[in-house]
Amino acid sequence: MGMPDIALRIAENAPVRIDGRAFVAGAIGPDGRTFTEKSTGHQIALTNIAQLRMARSFRLTTEGSFQALDDNVQEALQTDWGTFTPAERTIAEDKKRYCDGVDELPARDRHKKAKLQEVIDRVGEEHGFAVPTRPSTRTLRQWDRIWLAAGRDIRALVPFTWKKGNRTARLPKWMVEEIDAAINEVYATRPSGSERQARRRAVTRIRERAAREGRRIPDLGQNDVIGQNVIARALKHREQYDLIEKRYGKADADKALAALGTGPQGDWPLAEVEADHTPLDIIVIDPATNMVLGRPWLTALIDRYSRCIIGFYIGFHPPSWTSVMLALQHAVMPKGEWLESLGGIHEEYPCHGVPDRLFVDGGRELLSTSMKAMESALNMKLVPLPRRRGDLKGKIERWLRTVQHEIVHILPGTTLSNVVLRKDYDAEGNAVMSLAQLRWVVAKYLVDVHHQENHSATGEAPAERWVRGMTLCGEKLPPPKELLAPLTGIADRRVLTREGIRYSGLKWNSNEFSGLRNRIGLDAEVDIRIDPLDLAHAYVFDAKRRKWIKGDLMTEDVEVGETLHQYEVIKARGRETREPGETKRAAIARARGEIFEFVKAIIDGNAKSKAPKRFARFAADGRKPSEHLRPERTSPGESKGRQAGHKHDPDRPHRATHGPSGPYRRAKPSPSPLEETVPDRAPSGGPDVPYGPPSEEPPAAVARPYGTDQPVDRAESQTGRVPTSASPASSAPKAPTGSAPTLRRRDI
Repeated sequence: MGMPDIALRIAENAPVRIDGRAFVAGAIGPDGRTFTEKSTGHQIALTNIAQLRMARSFRLTTEGSFQALDDNVQEALQTDWGTFTPAERTIAEDKKRYCDGVDELPARDRHKKAKLQEVIDRVGEEHGFAVPTRPSTRTLRQWDRIWLAAGRDIRALVPFTWKKGNRTARLPKWMVEEIDAAINEVYATRPSGSERQARRRAVTRIRERAAREGRRIPDLGQNDVIGQNVIARALKHREQYDLIEKRYGKADADKALAALGTGPQGDWPLAEVEADHTPLDIIVIDPATNMVLGRPWLTALIDRYSRCIIGFYIGFHPPSWTSVMLALQHAVMPKGEWLESLGGIHEEYPCHGVPDRLFVDGGRELLSTSMKAMESALNMKLVPLPRRRGDLKGKIERWLRTVQHEIVHILPGTTLSNVVLRKDYDAEGNAVMSLAQLRWVVAKYLVDVHHQENHSATGEAPAERWVRGMTLCGEKLPPPKELLAPLTGIADRRVLTREGIRYSGLKWNSNEFSGLRNRIGLDAEVDIRIDPLDLAHAYVFDAKRRKWIKGDLMTEDVEVGETLHQYEVIKARGRETREPGETKRAAIARARGEIFEFVKAIIDGNAKSKAPKRFARFAADGRKPSEHLRPERTSPGESKGRQAGHKHDPDRPHRATHGPSGPYRRAKPSPSPLEETVPDRAPSGGPDVPYGPPSEEPPAAVARPYGTDQPVDRAESQTGRVPTSASPASSAPKAPTGSAPTLRRRDI
């Protein structure tokens, strides 16, 4: 016998539940009724027979039956199933097995005790539930009622273990107020104290208030006024952002709680490049002297799109414009010749070209005139980043950490990340690697390992992604070699006089400079460029012809291959040790002699010694991975001829003539203890002369006083006096005597 076609008594717009979801009943129609879901507006049409059948199976219920559910059940129905613990989900699944057994019974038998007991026994035997763990008929009837009212949702059967326990406050309100005040006074402030100090302050405040207001401190079984974990529990109820901001500042609060994504990715190769520095956790030595030089710095540039390291520099220059310049020189030029000079690297290094935007730290040197001039000339945008925002250049910082952990920390002489990891390992005693060897190891890892492994974020090898990106957007050509050298030096403005240009006590001049003065006027202000690692030449910009013209170094007290940093160190040492009546040139010459005699003394007296950081930079200054930009140009035969001069003023008295070795160049036969770290590079047309300590038989002429042609030996260059006889004792190397102080390590 079928069901009668009779409409249920449901008022129009009355709230109902269909399978546990909220609906609104519509008006009765000829074919039944339309129900609209509250949350989505979805409508379903049900005939009178369908409504009656769903009501008898408890799929269609009133809103009142749902609202009669416990608050814990309603909260569970709003909770994601995956957030419950495995134990809670297991209990709910076991309950549902019993409810499914009850659901198979006819509606008239659903509440009969005997039928329910049969279900309990059958389900318990099928699933192996122990008899003591099986529910009673009354409990099963309660489970079934809740399950049906919730629309047969298994979440309604989850046990509410997190709701159990005593929820009343153990401490009175006035004690909680004093605890919060102690936290604000000691813990949530700057400088901030510890939780233990905050607890001691809270105990003091509670005792003082109890004595002042005659209150009784409750005895809860603790040893003191409050328990050991009261402060920790109170801190858990506070917002962590406000707590960190009060203790450490807004920057740390943002860093700890701000949501971070993957960061900018770059749309194509060289679109966005990050630059950063880090001190490498390794001690390097000078292979010629076995001297400990210290920890070098690594400056690297990473392409955001491909994750390729497009250039790097390892040396003793601290983070500055100079280190960025050297890494940028290496980045923009092709790497073929550089890889051949290293040897032992098998993969290609396809990265070169000027980046569109370079992200750097916002240091003062990186915002200097030199950097801005290079930015304009290379058509590159320099983007300074705010302080303490490592998340804005996270890709380069992550790679620098990878290099430290995967390569540097397994090399002999590593200092590891901290003293805890280092323990009793003697980093200086085990140091065996030179700066050149460390550069090779980093280059080998970079080209043959990092560029070939699939990156976790892009899913491609950096080298393959670089090639594919360049194929899509077109390869960028490197800047001309002739343009890069003057564009990446120190930029400044100087007055071009008949003596040329001056910078930091140095002077450059040439016939081209004279021709420029003829075109632009006398004593005109011009833009200049100086390479701090090669003082042989300076460049002046000809605004009319739109090109850089070159001038030669005219200062006589500068050695071949000397860098700007080395020159300034020697000049400063000369000012400190100059004796009364001694000329500046003699003081500088003597300072140079003392420095190299100091190096020779270390070589003779120690197998390995530790040099000051300033000496490490002094000794290694000038070495860079971009040597291939300007190949060495030496012509030993030219130095045999007479050095040409510049006659800028024919009326000026003729200066004294010089010997066949030139006005300021000299040869030293002995090998140099700094040959490993100072490049043997000479100006065009000059001899390739290495540095070296004084030999047993020094050359006849090492310096000439200004305005005389007579050679002076080392004793004269050190003391300013000409010896009366050429005895063997006077020709041997001597330590500075008299009033000239002995050079100490910290003076370098």
